[in-house]
Amino acid sequence: MSRRLTTSGPGLPEFDAAVLGLLKRGENDPHKIVTALIKKHGEQWLVTALSELAEEIAVNRTRDLMRSVRQKAERKAREDALAAAGYSKKRGATKTPVAERLVSIREVRMTTASFANTDVLIPGRGYVKFKNCTEADLDARAAMYEKQSGKAARCAVWYRNAAAQMRAEGVALAGALSDLALYPNGDDAGENAEAVAL
Repeated sequence: MSRRLTTSGPGLPEFDAAVLGLLKRGENDPHKIVTALIKKHGEQWLVTALSELAEEIAVNRTRDLMRSVRQKAERKAREDALAAAGYSKKRGATKTPVAERLVSIREVRMTTASFANTDVLIPGRGYVKFKNCTEADLDARAAMYEKQSGKAARCAVWYRNAAAQMRAEGVALAGALSDLALYPNGDDAGENAEAVAL
């Protein structure tokens, strides 16, 4: 199964150690990092180094593909429901004027069948077909999205505040700032609550 990423300590995979070495030297482009590794060690080294990460790479790639399939199913179910209600992706509503459309789009419903066979990740349970999800499963998935969006919102506020601080201090580059607010880590929703409330 996937291992937790670490940046130091015993058991650090050879590939990770090589990447971290280039990061410490200031390289920050993934393509350039891999190109530099191949240039330094050769393609066979890369294949060998990645072999110890093969399962993790395969799991992550599978997860990405499953996410893509789910998102496509979500979009299709939505588009089908809107089309059945008289909406067109290109032209908006084909049957109603704009003012009515803005109110009535909230009333459009999808068929359960259009989404039933979509695999969704349920925290603590794994991937489950939507049709087999319990109320608790859907609450757990909602909580997962709330946690993700909460951290994203706190990070957005942090960056917005840093940009405002640059304007206030009259600096052109962030490295010239006098100091920075504590970066949100996502573990404590109340940690940046005051900034988020703004």
